[in-house]
Amino acid sequence: MIEIYTTNIKQSLKNKCYFSALALALTLPDMCGMAEFPNETSVAKRYIDWYDNYIGHYMKNDDGIDKSNPWLSGEVIYNLRNTFLHQGSPNVIGSKMKETGNQLDDFMLLLGDGTVIQQAAFSLDLGYGEVTYRKILVDVTYLCDWLCDAALWYYRNNENKFEFKFSVITQEEYIKPIQIDYSDDIVAKILNKKLEESGSTKRVVENPEHNLLKSIKEGMDIIFADEETRKRFLSGDSTITLTRPSTVPFKSENSGKVMSKREAQIRSFFGRHFKKKIYVEKKEEIILSVLEAKTKQQVNNNLMKFFKSEEVKIIYQRMQPLLKDMPGK
Repeated sequence: MIEIYTTNIKQSLKNKCYFSALALALTLPDMCGMAEFPNETSVAKRYIDWYDNYIGHYMKNDDGIDKSNPWLSGEVIYNLRNTFLHQGSPNVIGSKMKETGNQLDDFMLLLGDGTVIQQAAFSLDLGYGEVTYRKILVDVTYLCDWLCDAALWYYRNNENKFEFKFSVITQEEYIKPIQIDYSDDIVAKILNKKLEESGSTKRVVENPEHNLLKSIKEGMDIIFADEETRKRFLSGDSTITLTRPSTVPFKSENSGKVMSKREAQIRSFFGRHFKKKIYVEKKEEIILSVLEAKTKQQVNNNLMKFFKSEEVKIIYQRMQPLLKDMPGK
């Protein structure tokens, strides 16, 4: 997951979306700090200690000339994280710094690509005894790159310490027709666990035809098929109860015989995936080509009786979810 975040950050920087990149980058020490110090209850300590261990000590000036200058410590970055993410201000509050050298009078964020200026820090004695002016200037790309590179290195070398619990999927992945192995259906597992914990002996049986998007579409079709239900739905009525069609075997529109589950599945699939006139006109031929075949090769041979090879290839590929359990290639 860290790799996804760092890729997003780099892309944001490339597109000059500097604040988007910074907001996400400043959360990386949170994730890594939790992995490194899982028993530490202080968020601030986890954040600062991880940052100082893996980034901060590279930022600190230890030579005699610049030793007194402020530096990008874990305390500074944690302060920036708090003010930016919680208050919307990319600033650092110097008075909250425990380390005297980092009690900044001015913090400046440079929106650049890190090629001209990376960072600059100085401490200026104004000549009035203990009065000192301290400032840090840092390029946002430079800072984000440091956070990304360190977090990515740490993640790749300590992946076993991370535990991400999330449910994320792209729109493309969600809607594309795919073959899914439901022998390990996460929805069925969650529901069965809840049933077990409740003491119930009932269990959810995994359904190979399960499809969340299909279920949602069927529900919307039912709602919009009735004008009164449609108006209630659009007005925000949350008490609508959907009555779905019976799932018992039904009669074929042509034969008058009771339709098998396999035929019902094929007909339902055809209705969803074959809309063009060329296919609709040959609906029964296509359905029978699959229904009567025992192997994938027989399906192909049956289709060749009614369509040109180019069309057969299209139909065959589109029907793969129906053919996946049949023998042959």
